[in-house]
Amino acid sequence: MKLTAAQRSRVELQLGLALSRFGDHVGRVVGHLWDEGKRGAPDRRCRIEVDVLPTRISVEEGDADLTVAVRRAATRASRSIVRALERARRIS
Repeated sequence: MKLTAAQRSRVELQLGLALSRFGDHVGRVVGHLWDEGKRGAPDRRCRIEVDVLPTRISVEEGDADLTVAVRRAATRASRSIVRALERARRIS
């Protein structure tokens, strides 16, 4: 999926807002965006993969609106990071 400069900036801003509070706990972040093009189903998909040592979190969301799909995926990723960090604290 080809993004305009404005769309790319919006995606980066949404990911930054959702993940910046985790600072050094977050390693690599990879986002995948694509258009499924199926009728009657959410067309735009967003998958976010985040390395939170020692694990990798992967979430995926879809919606007809790319911005909504990215926001939902970023929110889910944020919640998943919180759970991963809480588990790591309990183990330590």
